[in-house]
Parts: sequence; C-alpha cells; structure tokens
Amino acid sequence: MRKMSRTFSAFAAALMVCVPGALGLTQEGEPPALPETVSLFGTRAIDPGYIARASRYFQGRSMTLWGWLGNDALLVSTNLGDETQLYEIRHPGGMRRQLTFSARGIVAGFPQGGEGSFVYLNDPDGSELYQASVVSGSGEIRRITEPGTRNLPTAVSPDQSRLAWSQIVPGTARQVVYMMEPEASSSKRVVLEAETTFRPEAFSHDNRLLVVADARSASERRLFHVDLANGRSREIAGETGVRFSQVAFSRDGSTLYWLANAENDFAEPFSYDLRTGRTERILPSAATAEIEHLALVDKDRTLAFVENREGFSRLRFFDLAAGTPAPVPALPDGVIAKLDASPDGTKIAVTLATSTSPADIWVAGVDDEAFVRWTFSETGNLQEDRFAQATLAHARSFDGERIPFFVLDPPGNADAPRPVVIDIHGGPETQARPGFDTGAQMLVAELGAVVLVPNIRGSAGYGRRYLALDNGRLREDAIGDIGALLDWIETRDDLDSERVVVYGGSYGGYVVYASLARYADRLCGGVAKYGISDFVTFLEGTGQYRKALRRAEYGDERDPQMRAFLESISPLRRVADMSRPLLVQQGANDPRVRESESAQIVEALAKRGVPVWHLLFRNEGHGFRLKDNRILANALDLQFIEALFEGEACSLPIPAAG
Repeated sequence: MRKMSRTFSAFAAALMVCVPGALGLTQEGEPPALPETVSLFGTRAIDPGYIARASRYFQGRSMTLWGWLGNDALLVSTNLGDETQLYEIRHPGGMRRQLTFSARGIVAGFPQGGEGSFVYLNDPDGSELYQASVVSGSGEIRRITEPGTRNLPTAVSPDQSRLAWSQIVPGTARQVVYMMEPEASSSKRVVLEAETTFRPEAFSHDNRLLVVADARSASERRLFHVDLANGRSREIAGETGVRFSQVAFSRDGSTLYWLANAENDFAEPFSYDLRTGRTERILPSAATAEIEHLALVDKDRTLAFVENREGFSRLRFFDLAAGTPAPVPALPDGVIAKLDASPDGTKIAVTLATSTSPADIWVAGVDDEAFVRWTFSETGNLQEDRFAQATLAHARSFDGERIPFFVLDPPGNADAPRPVVIDIHGGPETQARPGFDTGAQMLVAELGAVVLVPNIRGSAGYGRRYLALDNGRLREDAIGDIGALLDWIETRDDLDSERVVVYGGSYGGYVVYASLARYADRLCGGVAKYGISDFVTFLEGTGQYRKALRRAEYGDERDPQMRAFLESISPLRRVADMSRPLLVQQGANDPRVRESESAQIVEALAKRGVPVWHLLFRNEGHGFRLKDNRILANALDLQFIEALFEGEACSLPIPAAG
C-alpha cells in the first residue's frame, strides 16, 4: 500500500470547503474567479494550472457533415471560434466559407431550396427548446418556429424544396409534424398530430409521400406514410420489439428501403414495395453485425450502408440488380458517423474519425477507387502521434455475458501500475465507439491513467437481445458489468486496482452513483455529470414528451410495485453505502435530468460527511456546449481525479456509515 501523507478526515476537509467567487484567470498563482453563471461547492478553489492544462485539449476542432448544397458543395459545421457554426466547402482542402454567426452556436443544419439557402437549428440556453431559422441565398435570416417550443427538423425533400419537422409544446406530450417550403412562409401546415413521438424520416422524390417514425421505446420504432395530398396516414411497418429506421425512397417512388431487426438480432436492410406492400430482405444472408446508415447511389443501382462491428465501421456497397456485394472505394479505418449521397446520386460523403484523429469529411464518386479527404481538422498544439489508440477487449460478467470495452493506454512503458478511469456512456441505449474523445485523451495524457470505455448491457450496436438486457427490473445487472471490469483490472499487473475511478454522464452518471454504492471497497471515487440519482423523481421531473420512452426503458413509476422497485435501486436511497469522494456536475437548464437530481444527492452525501464537489452551470442544459464551460468542467475533472490518485482516499479504510 502506498505511503500515506494525510488522514482521511483531512482529505475530506480539503474537499468540503465552500468557495464563493467566480471563474476567470487572474494573476499567476491566484485562484480563478467564477462568473455569475457558475456555482462551485466543496473545493477551496479551481487551480489555474488545471485550467491551463485542460484548455490545451479544447483548441482543436472536428467536422460534422450536414448534407450537400447542390451536387458540388457540402454543408458542414465546426468550431473555428468559441461557437460551432455552419460552413460551405466546395472542393477538397478548400476554404471554409462561414454561413452562420449565431451567438449561441449551431446544433444542426439542413440544405434547403435555392443556391446557398439552408435551415439551421440553435438552442439559446441549453433548455433544448430548439428554434429553426431559414437563411436565404441573399443572407436574409427568418425564424420559422415559435419561441417556447421544441423543434426537431429531420427530413428534407430530395429536391430540397420542402422541410418537415416535429414540434413539442413544453409541458405536454403532444407532438405536431409540420411541413413547409421555407421560402414561402404561408406554406407551413400540419401534417400529423398525436401524443406520441413522431419524427419525419423521408420525402418521396415527387413530394407526394412523407414517411414518419413512431418511437415507442429504444427497441421499438414503427413507420407510417402520409399522403401529403389528402393527409391520410397508415402504418407500413410495425412489430412489437422491432426497430425500423434509416428510410430512403427510390427515385421512381415505387420502393422504400429501411433498416430493421425484424428477422435477425441485428439491424439489416430491407426493401418495401409501395404498390404490393411486400417486404423483402436485401442481403443474401443474415447480418452478423449491426447495420447503420443507408443511402442509394448510382441512380438507385447501389445501396450503400455501414457495418458496425463492435464499434468499428466498415462501408459496404450492394448491387441491387445483381444481388451481390459491389466494390467499395477505399477508406481509412475508423468510425463513420454520417453517410450522405449527393442529390444526383453520383457521389457519396462520409464523416469519419478514429481514436487518434478528429472527425473529417471524405468524398468519393461511385466509380472511384478511393475516397478523397475534403477537410483537415486540427488538434490544436497536441501531437496526434502521442494520442492513445483504442483497442477492443472483453470481460465476462457475473452471468457469463461478454462485455465489450475499449482500452486507451498511455504510450510507452510504465514504471509502476497505472491508475484507471472507467468512462461510462449515457443513454443507456447508445454505444461507445472508438472515435476521437478529447476528454478521454486528456485523462490518459495528463493523469497517466488507463481509460476503459465499456458498452455495458443495454448498449446499442450489439443486437436487440443485448439492448434489452437492462430493461425494467434487470437494471442492476448493468452495475454487475462494472464489477466484471473491476475483476478484469485485478488480473492485470500493469493496472493499479487500488486507484480506480468511475466516470460518466446522464445514465452513465447513475451508473457512477450505483457503482460507488455497490463497490465502495474497490473504488476510490467518482465523477458524475447530470446523472440520475432517483428514478422516481427523475421520471416525474423529466420533460413530458420524454416520459413514455423513459418509462419503457426504466419502468413506470405510477405502478406501485414498480415504484417500490425503482426506489429500492435508486442511489439516493443508498447514500449510506456511498463513502468515496464524488464530483458532481450539472446544467441548471437541463430538461432531461433536472438540476434537482444532482442537488439532492450532493445534499445527502454532504450531510453524511462524504467528500463531495458540486459544479453548476446556470447557462447549460444536458451536456456542456460552451467552450469556456467545457474547459472548466474538464479542469475540475483533472483536479479532482489527480487529488484522488495522489492522495489518501484510494487506499484508506472506508469510514463507517452514519
């Protein structure tokens, strides 16, 4: 056991000092000042040295592809300054022409209408009340949504003349699907209205039909098509426990293509004949990995899709006429987050990242032998050859389930066993991928830690069986998967099993809390960002429009028996078992996991004398988007975790519950 230089009570006292003031660098060596938008509890000050160290990891940028502006230009977003904005790019390595100058930054963009016209989405204060505005070719900006509503534009017609989106009025579950020609304000009209989670998916090429999806749970998603001439809608694909997604129309309007896990554990492509209603599997044999993203290219002769094999992406082409795989232009290995065909179907663009390089845009013609890199994202003054490469590993859980995870190991040989950070994703129905993760690379480089990034049960990307393994009363089985990782760490001579920290946001924050309660004797602390501390208060407080989906995942708190179960597994009810130091971070405007979820567990732990830090941003929501806030949050991560790894909390006996 390492030599101890302080007592646990002294360590706790250092963590429990409340600090007024605000953030902002002052003279060297002085504590920073906090702006009015930031509240900090539990630490004496934020050391300017950590802010300087963290800021190095937020000077770079990555690219996001939003679509084609015509057949020869791309609409992309990146953060050349402090905020993410939209840009136009016309050729490989070309100048990025800035198109938006939003004070709060851009959430999404959609090519629309004539030359240079597009729609953008922004979120003024992190409350997720997204507002859509159209920008004409002349630069005129006109908002097309109403203040106080939540809008999600999701479908643009193939000729880019029409836009469809869903709108939610806060405090209700009512959703309205709108359609309009953004150049003509009077064209806005209601397409569909219901108390369900409808999302527009795709227009037919003649603008006669619109397909919308009804998401009933993470594992069930149905498809309807709406005749835009008469407003009639009917279900065209729906089955209990089956997810239909990624819809594309053929150019002649006779066929729909989509992905579904209807006949297999994994999602795979199907065709649907709109005249006969017949559905057919496209691939000659069942998919052996999750298929994601879908596009028709080469005048509908070729179907392009991406195979997700345990997180790693592989682009595939399939010749629809011949019924055989087709040659694919060469592309570097990595994670493909977007796939989009040009309006004429002759070119395809992808967003691709690796664990050691940020996302960039690559483009190829359907007959080309290789993709051409169009953008070159920067990593600031960080050297890419010093980033940790993500490698895939597996651990056996308590019931024999095989749990995949990625390992980011500091380059070079270690003189002593390295500390470990277990970084747990949110969702829970998402998937950790081996793409570029600035925060994880920071922890590796600055702390010399090995970062493990698991896809515990309930994660997407591994088939519908795995996705459902944590539903309802199976929730705590996912916490058992963290125990499997701790077992794996103990088998490794190069890892220090006495210095392990759990780290996660949203649902991952819940896993942090629950792990600290169950494995207090095997962990030395945790970092939870906007995490669920009590499932009952979470379900009662989350946005009305989200309740049905969340109840399908976690259970319905209105049922007395389920309510009792949810209370029994909630970390807030288990604070007596939580004794290791904890850092909690939260946005005050969060509509998903309310601020009270963090506040109530901080208060409960502080009353017990458990060392706890709490950082609150009053100008953020679910996740931190403002650059200065992200730097501050990560600086505090470094300061807190380094205090754990270098101090006493990891090795001293756990204080008795009281």
